[in-house]
Amino acid sequence: MSDRVRSLVAAWVVASIVLIMGAAVGAQAPVLTPAEIVARGLEADSDLKIAALTLDNAKIAYDRSVASNLVGGSPAALRAAEIEWLKAQASYRNQVADAVISLFQEAIDLRRAEIEAEVEKIRLDLARLEYERAQERFRAQIANEDAVVEAELAMVGRELTYDEESIALENAKESLGNRIGLDDFSLGAMPDLVDYDPDVEQALRLIREASAELKESQYNVENAELELERLRIENAPALDIRQATNNLEMAKIRLAAVEEQLEKSVASAARAIARAKVNYEIASRQYELAQRRLEMTRRQAEAGFVTQDAVSNAEIALLEAESARLEALKNHGAAVLNFQKLIGEDVTKSVVLRGGANEEAEQ
Repeated sequence: MSDRVRSLVAAWVVASIVLIMGAAVGAQAPVLTPAEIVARGLEADSDLKIAALTLDNAKIAYDRSVASNLVGGSPAALRAAEIEWLKAQASYRNQVADAVISLFQEAIDLRRAEIEAEVEKIRLDLARLEYERAQERFRAQIANEDAVVEAELAMVGRELTYDEESIALENAKESLGNRIGLDDFSLGAMPDLVDYDPDVEQALRLIREASAELKESQYNVENAELELERLRIENAPALDIRQATNNLEMAKIRLAAVEEQLEKSVASAARAIARAKVNYEIASRQYELAQRRLEMTRRQAEAGFVTQDAVSNAEIALLEAESARLEALKNHGAAVLNFQKLIGEDVTKSVVLRGGANEEAEQ
């Protein structure tokens, strides 16, 4: 082989290696925050695409109804069309909100599944270490064979638990990956708690504007009043007037019930946010204490006062505290999103989805 051929072959090999490495780098799994997961999930959701087209069809039907009733039309028909349009908008908003909330929860649950698998790996390592110690004690004739068998059984149990957690983690990641249209991805930074203080008075105003049920109940009262007035003007029979009066009272009772339910729903959703915030603060405090305990245990291990087993157990406690903190974070975020869903806000622009960890939340 000539020198020129050798040079060409060498150049081809180098170029191939560069291309392979470049492809590997280019194919690196994306790192996604919960907010980015929500955005990808909404974009990939075929049901939401259909819902958006259904909403547009509802708008077309409403516009046609308005146009046909502009001149000499029926006020009742126009009101009915308005209510149907409000219902269509509410249905679409709720479908989007449900998707946002579930994607947000799944993202944090996936991180918690990663933590649980990490916890079980540490426990498995401890069980294996204890099994090795039991064998050494048996060889040194300071423990019987039963102790070895017990240690082995404990180790096997931990291996099974670790396998179960690993499979659960893989399934959770695959399920979320299917929703966001990715075969592989990694989780980025988890968000911090958002400072969201619900304004109940403003929320009541917004929910009254967006509620099709309230609007329909108000129209029913107005229609019942008009019907009663018509009967009185026409000097209708007493029984007809009595029946119309009863219908009006029933419509008013239903309207009051709807208004009361809206008020209770807003108050309940606001309380849920407050409770979730308190739970998060407790979980965060426990996490901080677990961090301090781990740091202290490591110093004690370095000084020879405790074994590395104590350090491993402190690491487990910290991971479990982190998982509990994330659960509290998820519950608070879901409470805020549910509150915004209730009052008809666009949850895709929620403060819960802004930024990542250590970024100042804006309200």
